[in-house]
Amino acid sequence: MQDHSMSARSFLASALILMSLSAYAQGIKTVSGEYIYYPPDTESYELSKIKALQRAKEQILADIFGTVINSEATTVVSASQDKSEVNTFSIGNSVVKGEWLETVGEPKFSRFLDKNDMMAIKVKVSGRVREIGMTSLDFDARVLRNGVEDRFESADFISGDDLFVSFRAPVDGYLVIYLYDGKDTAYCLLPYLSMDQRAVNVKGGERYVLFSSDDAVPPVKPTDVDEFSMTSEQPVEFNRIYCIYSPDEFTKALDVKSDLASLPRGIGFRDFQKWLSGMRIHDTKIKVKTFDITIKQER
Repeated sequence: MQDHSMSARSFLASALILMSLSAYAQGIKTVSGEYIYYPPDTESYELSKIKALQRAKEQILADIFGTVINSEATTVVSASQDKSEVNTFSIGNSVVKGEWLETVGEPKFSRFLDKNDMMAIKVKVSGRVREIGMTSLDFDARVLRNGVEDRFESADFISGDDLFVSFRAPVDGYLVIYLYDGKDTAYCLLPYLSMDQRAVNVKGGERYVLFSSDDAVPPVKPTDVDEFSMTSEQPVEFNRIYCIYSPDEFTKALDVKSDLASLPRGIGFRDFQKWLSGMRIHDTKIKVKTFDITIKQER
């Protein structure tokens, strides 16, 4: 299925890069830019804004730091009605050599008809970025629906579907996973509620299936594992999953236990963003992959 947003029209979009004169420690720069995105007719405005913002960040990073030919990159899984697609931080077959550390202020969106009467979305965004060394560690993570094998990878969930995440890293390290509910809260899915750990230690080369008690890897016991079924209070909801990994030990965000036993620990999303931004600035080895998913009430 052709991705209309990657059509030739999208490549005509301009990304105006305005780098500040000041650079932060470790090569951090403050940048601003804008991007014009042409959504397909079947795509909702909310999903179009998510994609427009993602493409703006990619284009800004590519214009500043350049690209390299590489098949590995940050994975973003997104959905549009009954279709799903897997996108990467890439332009064509190239991977950008920078990372977006944090967004400064609120992105500004506007809808308009271009000179050919095509609906377009313009986004203006500012943020802090840093160049990535091509020798930096990467890892493989996948969001799975109703199954623990990688063939169950999906971005489309129906209320009641089970959520799993598969994970594999090249070297020993530490992992935390958060889920942003699309509203005000980021929930800590890993470490599990029963764990008194800052982050979960993972072994290099080993495949983990998280949120499945049948696939618990010692020293984690099956009774330690929190299992999740996705639910939606609206006809369609958008969530984002953050997989955060580093070969060096780090401490998860200062989340708190919910009054509802059925909910994981939570933290306000703005505070979560501040924590994640600080971690990425101070730990150059930390890697973050995000996955955008949709949950529908019914098919």
